[in-house]
Amino acid sequence: MSGNSKKLLVGVITCVSLFVLGCGEDSFIDEAALLNCETAQSQPLKLGTGNQRFEPLTQDPELLFTPGFQGGWHVWGAIQIGKIDPIRTVLDFELIQDDQKIGGLVLPVTLQCGAMGYEYFGIPVELHFHRQPDTVADREMLMRLTLTERDGTQHTDSITFMPRCCNSFE
Repeated sequence: MSGNSKKLLVGVITCVSLFVLGCGEDSFIDEAALLNCETAQSQPLKLGTGNQRFEPLTQDPELLFTPGFQGGWHVWGAIQIGKIDPIRTVLDFELIQDDQKIGGLVLPVTLQCGAMGYEYFGIPVELHFHRQPDTVADREMLMRLTLTERDGTQHTDSITFMPRCCNSFE
């Protein structure tokens, strides 16, 4: 067997092994969380923050701008909502300061089931046009979210926060 044939055979065996091992039970699914979502009450949309989980915002919140890998800046957005159709929702975030839209993000998603209902987190709500965060920091800013379900039903929430500059890569 030539060297290339051996590499191909090893690659095929590896792929087949991964496929077979990946076809087991869905042990990563949190059954309790799924039950929470199926039996969730209608709770309003909550806008929060968080890169790795939903974090509710306290009164007079401060959010740090974080650099993105493509050179822009963002704050982390997160959402939580009760019983809705989680498939093919659209999240439309806006950052508004001095009555001008200076940032945002439109994101089509399927919401994840969490402990308190459906949620989505780690959403980089971006400043537009590579605007530098120090030009908007330390002045009140509004983050507004409109969540649209696939049947057109809309839910909205907004928060006023104090943007702070700047969280660097670590």
